[in-house]
Amino acid sequence: MSKTAPDLISLGAIDVEMIKTIRSHPATAMTPVIVIPEHITAPELVKELGKYARVVLCNRSVAGSPAFCARVRAIAAGDAILPLFTGVLVKKAILYFNQRAHSHIFRWKLADAVGISEDYLTRIFRREMGMSLWEYLNYYRVFMAVELLVHSGDTIAQIADKTGFQDQAYFCRVFKKIYGKSPGWLRK
Repeated sequence: MSKTAPDLISLGAIDVEMIKTIRSHPATAMTPVIVIPEHITAPELVKELGKYARVVLCNRSVAGSPAFCARVRAIAAGDAILPLFTGVLVKKAILYFNQRAHSHIFRWKLADAVGISEDYLTRIFRREMGMSLWEYLNYYRVFMAVELLVHSGDTIAQIADKTGFQDQAYFCRVFKKIYGKSPGWLRK
């Protein structure tokens, strides 16, 4: 690694010490780092991540989406990552989703929690993640729903409600868009 720098480094968990090590090595000081934990619930870890430039945070359930995969390829090819302060705002929005995905989320409340305008949040989120706020949230919510579909006896309507979808019909449309099949397919 001392002779050539990798195009990208991916971590499966929020490991601040590892990122500190990566940033302290001359060959990886500016290498983009993609952090892909399953869930993000610790505000202090997100705050620590915010101290390091060129670090993108994404839930594992969203990381396999075509839009985020395209974004990762673009980053590896040299596409820009948001500046440090702006990237922190996106990380805060992702933390907000992780903490409140089970309930209805309003764009104005999300923007208020992050501390910026709705339009600005929408723009920077798409630039950093390669997808809209709602696409990200839908992928995350469907992941939560899959867990419930597989491990609970709840009805599809109950699962839709528990994962923050407005109603069962919308949940089924989003699920089918992501998986190509209805939620009932998992139970067969």
